[in-house]
Amino acid sequence: MENLNLPHTFYATGDEIADRYPSLEGCRGKPYSGVCEDTAGHIRASKACNAMADAAGQCDIKLNSKIVSLNTQGPGGKVVAVTENGETITADNAVIASGAWTNSVLKSAGLPEMNLDIWQVQWAHYEVDSAVAESIPQAFHFRKENDIDGGLYYVFPSSASESKNNGGKSFVKVGVDFPTGDSLSEMSSFDYQGSDKVLK
Repeated sequence: MENLNLPHTFYATGDEIADRYPSLEGCRGKPYSGVCEDTAGHIRASKACNAMADAAGQCDIKLNSKIVSLNTQGPGGKVVAVTENGETITADNAVIASGAWTNSVLKSAGLPEMNLDIWQVQWAHYEVDSAVAESIPQAFHFRKENDIDGGLYYVFPSSASESKNNGGKSFVKVGVDFPTGDSLSEMSSFDYQGSDKVLK
């Protein structure tokens, strides 16, 4: 950050981190260090998606059409999709952007599958008082601990977490950002039970 002339604050010890950010009290007494990029920001994912959906609506783009079948060799070489309610959509081209379900979509369309490695990454949702949720930062655990190395975390302010408020209660999301199980080629074998070790 110094080389890039980015304004930042360096915290040399876990105590300094805990003093500055009480919600990271778990750092106290540990050989941790951290850097805060003082001018950084974050995107509210839900609001960004809503803005893109609004913009798409102005261009006569259909959302949530729930495609149940896709024929890439339709009449005249067209791509033909059928929605859940029976509507037929015809186009010159189709962009398949189904993430971890890509191979399932390709298989259903009779197309060659891709060589994918799907990571099983575990998250959990906890119900807490809204006041507590507002004090919890959003942390991504990117690298596991190794001996005295406490791992690598990216931490965002609590305002980055768009928790749902329900009668004074909110749901906050907590988890890691590294694989918690073997890599998969398709979602049919995904383990939704998660890792007991990560939950602990």
